[in-house]
Amino acid sequence: MTAARWWRFSRIDGTQIASTEIAVRKAKSAIMFKRPTKVFEDRMAAGPAGSNLATLHPAVTASEGGVPLMFGGQIVGANRLQRRDRASRTV
Repeated sequence: MTAARWWRFSRIDGTQIASTEIAVRKAKSAIMFKRPTKVFEDRMAAGPAGSNLATLHPAVTASEGGVPLMFGGQIVGANRLQRRDRASRTV
């Protein structure tokens, strides 16, 4: 990651404050590790073999929703999909 700048950020009224920070962490994880955060969630759910994942790097957010955005084979950003968006999108 050579330059990370906010382009757009919005929050639904009434959302708990912690959700905002979690969304940012999911997007950063997707960029830093070049994969959807669902990969990390699945690994943690697999049991003891994946349980060390969270200790590998403080930026790991092992929760579905962070998705890297690609253009021309390069990561150009990341998005945090809301739960209602996930059912209609495959990654």
